[in-house]
Amino acid sequence: DDDDDDDSDDDGMLTDDECVTSPMDDVDAFVAFEETMRGASAGDPGRFNAMTGGMDQAQQGLLNAMIAHAEVRRREIAEEKAEKAEEAAKKAAKGGGAS
Repeated sequence: DDDDDDDSDDDGMLTDDECVTSPMDDVDAFVAFEETMRGASAGDPGRFNAMTGGMDQAQQGLLNAMIAHAEVRRREIAEEKAEKAEEAAKKAAKGGGAS
């Protein structure tokens, strides 16, 4: 029973805390994966082909879908940054007008 209690305490450690930031907050897994795969392909095409050559059609399709999703994430990230900048500008304008 004591082991069960210890396990439940760990669950709280895995929650997202909006007040805590990390350099990893700005890293998108799909974008990082796509950049890594493109770098491997360009830097050492033979090794890249050896790494991906054994993939069946379904695996190749999944790889391509993940790489394509990186572009979607780039657009979403740009939109999120634009929205945050717009919100910050509105707050600054309200703060500036109240002074």
